[in-house]
Amino acid sequence: MIIDWDLLEIEPTKDIPAIKKAYAKQLKKNHPEDNPVGYQKLREAYNNAVKYAKNPVEKEAYSVEHIEFELNQDADIHTSPIQPFLSTPSLSFYEQILSIYEDYTRRIDINEWKGLLDQEEIWNVELFERNKRVMTRFLEEHHHLPREVWEWFNQIFHWQSWNQDFFQTYVQSHNNLRFQYIKDMEKDHDLFLNYRDNVYSGLTGQTAFDPAELQKAMELFDRDPDLLKMQAHYYKELKEWELALETYYKAIEIEPEEWDCYAERVRIYTYLENWQIVIKEASDILEKIPNHQIKIHLAKAYSATENWEKALEIIEQILAEEKNNLEANLLYAQIPKSKKLIVQNEMVQKEMAPFSWKERIKLFRKFLFIPWLILISVITFIIHVSLTDDIERHTGLDLVGWMQNLFQSVEVMKIDSVNQLEDLEDTPHSFVTLSIQDARHTGLYETLGKRVEWHTRERGFYNIEDATYPENLLEDDAKPIFVGYLGDTAIIFTQSLEDIPVNLPTTQSFDTIVTGEWRPIDNHSDSEAVTNRVESKVILSKDDRTAPVITDMYADGAMKLDEPMSFLNYPFIALLLFLYSYIIFSIYRGCRIAFYREVRK
Repeated sequence: MIIDWDLLEIEPTKDIPAIKKAYAKQLKKNHPEDNPVGYQKLREAYNNAVKYAKNPVEKEAYSVEHIEFELNQDADIHTSPIQPFLSTPSLSFYEQILSIYEDYTRRIDINEWKGLLDQEEIWNVELFERNKRVMTRFLEEHHHLPREVWEWFNQIFHWQSWNQDFFQTYVQSHNNLRFQYIKDMEKDHDLFLNYRDNVYSGLTGQTAFDPAELQKAMELFDRDPDLLKMQAHYYKELKEWELALETYYKAIEIEPEEWDCYAERVRIYTYLENWQIVIKEASDILEKIPNHQIKIHLAKAYSATENWEKALEIIEQILAEEKNNLEANLLYAQIPKSKKLIVQNEMVQKEMAPFSWKERIKLFRKFLFIPWLILISVITFIIHVSLTDDIERHTGLDLVGWMQNLFQSVEVMKIDSVNQLEDLEDTPHSFVTLSIQDARHTGLYETLGKRVEWHTRERGFYNIEDATYPENLLEDDAKPIFVGYLGDTAIIFTQSLEDIPVNLPTTQSFDTIVTGEWRPIDNHSDSEAVTNRVESKVILSKDDRTAPVITDMYADGAMKLDEPMSFLNYPFIALLLFLYSYIIFSIYRGCRIAFYREVRK
């Protein structure tokens, strides 16, 4: 005997209640109507499992028919209007349905119905057909349920396959009216819902409309947004505009996100040509939700008040998203041609409102790939790089800083004593002039980025004796590190090779004037190397005593602040500024034109 335990989705067992439970669970997945083959296999697996588990001394034989009857054997016999359609096992099911339905809060809660139909005995293969028909007959008489409940019932009972009229009447043609707002009614829920359904059918032309039923429904409960909207619609048909507006407002008070009520108010104000209110209310709505119809009303209001710019802006927003929108095209055609030209010229002169920043950046990036703009940008970059070092060397500022300083060089302080340098501790990066005596090379060089060690390309201080590429320390962008005296105190400084009176490498001393930036030495990651190198040298004062050394600051004297910049640089600087202005203007104007063209699409 082969037992398909996998079909039952349990491990092999002799626990008959566990087998029964597994069978009932799988019966839901293998409905005899939906999957007759699967049902037969499940039935066979169950019978074989029961035979396997059966104890020889047991008197009770478990068959599929037995378990399916046993699951409902505790049902009582009741008398009810639908007694002819029920047998004893289904009466308990009917009472449970009635219990949920009569409690309005439970009735509209889909989880209550799921809990009912999730019971194993409901899926008993012998009783399911009866239960299905009991539920169907019950719902024919008690049909006031939310749409989501009806749709879930249909997933269980498949009415469209065996009772098409019932399916079309109660599921497919559900009016989508809501049920949660009348939970607070103390009684007469079904009477109210009957009136409301009749009013809906009357206003939609399915049946004859009876205003008395609307009045009766309102007397029972006047806080249902759906009924209020129907009442407002009725007032609109009577052209009672103020009453309609007031009723829509009541619905909004109950449900602030009732957007169709806002839209209906805008339509009424448009009909009444109350343009200022249309502009206000339509603008408020569009801040919360996009809606083409509301935009149409807003464009009409702007056109009526001759605000052509706003009207065109909104119309073009609509046409950008829906090119063939009839109302938008008619409104566009009604705007005088002269007004269109004026507004469109103004729109080219400013940022286009319909575009988000993301859209603007996208168009901006697309525009940047124009070849001529790329070529001009490359030329501008080359000129900028070639001028930057010379400007900084002669002014102490980069190009932008020099322009901000009105094309003036930095102020240079003349330093005569160490005390003056100490006063600059709170203002690092000052520019100074120092008279240095008895200066000597430390053997170190400061490089501005050339490769000196195989593993690094950083700016820093290096010993030429230890460098992997010593030749790079003797080029123009490398500066030797010196130590000399300001009075009796040793000062660390750099100087261009062309500005020192000796040829390196040498131990010869010299006097010099250093003009440059007084900056912290710890700007460099290897500043400790400089400190150790300087302090390891024997530096004696004039009276043969070791001189104090300032090791946390140094003077970057490779600048030429005391010399004017070459006259030939000025035409290139002017050209550079022109190119920058041209690029910025071209991008600015080009992107605005691109925005406008995008809108016109």
